[in-house]
Amino acid sequence: MCSMPKPPTRTKPSGKAGATPTLSARKKALFIAVCLVFPLVLVVLVEAGLRLAGFGGRPPTLRVLGAVDPDRPELGRVVTTSTEGPGSFFYMNRDRPGTIELFSFVTPKPERTFRVMLFGESAIKGFPQPPAFSAGAFLREMLADAMPERDVEVLNFGTTAIASYPVLEILREAVAFEPDVVIVYCGNNEFYGAFGVASLNRGARSPGAMRAQRWFQTRGIGQAIGDWRGRVVRARQDAEADGARTLMETMVGQSFIGVDSPLREAAVRNLSHNLREMAAACDAIGVPMLLCTLASNERDMAPLGEPDWGDADQAVRAKGEAALVRVRSGELSPREAVDLLTEAHLAAIDHSLLSFFLGRASLALLEAEGSANLDQEVLYSRYFEDATRDDTMPWRPNWHTDQAIREVAEKTSAMLVDVLAAFREASPGKAVGWELMDDHVHFSLEGQQLLARTLAGAVLEREGLSERASRMASDEDYRARLGDNPFDRYGVAHQMRVLLSVPFMRETNPGAAPRFDARARALRNAMPSGMDEVLQRWQRAETHTGGVRRPLSGMAARELLRRGDTGAARGLLKPAIASVPAYSSLHLEYVYLDLALRAAASGGEALTGEDAERARAAIGRGRFLILQVGARTGMTERNIGRLHQLLGEWEAALPMLLEAQRRLGGTDRVAVDQALVLSYVRLGRRGEALAVIEHGVQASGDFGPMYERMRGMLGE
Repeated sequence: MCSMPKPPTRTKPSGKAGATPTLSARKKALFIAVCLVFPLVLVVLVEAGLRLAGFGGRPPTLRVLGAVDPDRPELGRVVTTSTEGPGSFFYMNRDRPGTIELFSFVTPKPERTFRVMLFGESAIKGFPQPPAFSAGAFLREMLADAMPERDVEVLNFGTTAIASYPVLEILREAVAFEPDVVIVYCGNNEFYGAFGVASLNRGARSPGAMRAQRWFQTRGIGQAIGDWRGRVVRARQDAEADGARTLMETMVGQSFIGVDSPLREAAVRNLSHNLREMAAACDAIGVPMLLCTLASNERDMAPLGEPDWGDADQAVRAKGEAALVRVRSGELSPREAVDLLTEAHLAAIDHSLLSFFLGRASLALLEAEGSANLDQEVLYSRYFEDATRDDTMPWRPNWHTDQAIREVAEKTSAMLVDVLAAFREASPGKAVGWELMDDHVHFSLEGQQLLARTLAGAVLEREGLSERASRMASDEDYRARLGDNPFDRYGVAHQMRVLLSVPFMRETNPGAAPRFDARARALRNAMPSGMDEVLQRWQRAETHTGGVRRPLSGMAARELLRRGDTGAARGLLKPAIASVPAYSSLHLEYVYLDLALRAAASGGEALTGEDAERARAAIGRGRFLILQVGARTGMTERNIGRLHQLLGEWEAALPMLLEAQRRLGGTDRVAVDQALVLSYVRLGRRGEALAVIEHGVQASGDFGPMYERMRGMLGE
């Protein structure tokens, strides 16, 4: 028997010469470490590069700029709002962010100052009214009348298109600056807006996830990704819309949010959480917080989204659609409309449009009966509430929002201010409509005043001064005091006809835009002739730069001054001054024009008394702009120089006017040279005045005749 040969056995390498080497344990560990660390190093390098390129960071809403007066440090430091802070919440829309008004105040707070801070979205900001006619402006006047022993200051941090989480972050930053009262009017943008649940991705809709997303957004990598995604999405949206979309359209992440959508629960949960956090932030510094319920146009604006038919079959839908067509035609009596809609509504209980028109028909029936029918009043109120609650594009607050706000006020130290009740009480049929609203959630001029009066009453109550409410003047007096005028009213009407022409607005409320178009036309027809160019220039985006929207009243005032209508111009300067930041060249310009008209009315003498104090305060702000902000545009220097001239300080005006002369051109340069000639003449320096004129004649081209006319200032 033959035996098979055995296979050769394998032996492990001995490590001696000729054996195959392996990586040592140390080399293996080093290799693994490099594999782990390299991605982190790469991320750090990318982040650093993006930071150098301007991405990343958490810009503040408030900036401390410097001392009011370097020679008098006891006056405190100037604090100003910044658009960069709120803008940083717009992850994919940093180039189209919501805006906050630019304003300033002093820290530490002066001794006599009573400082009120307002927080929320565009409704409390005052949109579409200019700042001079916002609820905050009326509130300041009302509290000043009621509390003459204090210097009332109302700081409005309302920001357009943000949900409650950004409001919370802005509030936390701002309350460090010594408010006496904090007022929160918030909850309109919990679905659509920066950090609204329908504007976020699915994984970022809880309070914790929002904080995590905010952290990521403030990294350079996060912002770069957001900018790239935003450009791609907006390009597609703009192409679909055949042009640039409005911010309102851009923020709509989901146009249909069903009645049973989990987003509704998420929106209420987030609002409740953030409001509680706001109350806690105020408690931490011992400042009272007033928490407002929200009013909306429940009677005159139909739901904005496509109705939710639920499980209704095709026959039910056809019957409901037919009922709506008949009711909208106006062919039915109130009783017939109520009967027809009630039947349709019972078959589609979550249909927001059926609820809305049933509410209107029930209100009309009550009015037709001519008697107070409590059951009918309860019915139409309920139908209007159902319509806003079931709206599948929930831009308006609803019953759940209202209950969340009331519950937070009940369970925290916040004082409830029932704005909704006040608005319903002041409305026909106790249902809020066009009388107090300019659209779905924004207040008309009359609505701004009612909101301010409601807030003023609550502040006085909180301060134990309720009896002083009787010191407040009438609404007519406050409108006249703040400078109500047809130009700013036209501006509001124009903005609303544009907003209400957004496709989903136009489709659901076809009569809204024409309403404001007719108002704008009527206001235009009542203006002096030849104002169309001013109105058109105001409507162009390039007119408004630097985060400041030029008030139409200010632009109209300049045109009227050019025409020699000083009386009409002077009445427009007050609201113009109140609508621009105090630390801006535009504010200096309006103050100068106002004081120049006052000086002319008094015979052209140098300013004295309160007028002189206003001029010196404006000069101080102008010099602050130059020294602390670096606002060397020429316009700031020009206005400082002209203010010095109004004070009779001809020598002091020269350095500023010479600096402005170096920086300006066109008609602005002509105006500066004219002011320079005037200073030289008053100082007896005729030769220098003549040199300015001769240079202008030779070098200014088409402006030469203007310089020739300046010779009259020399007595020639």
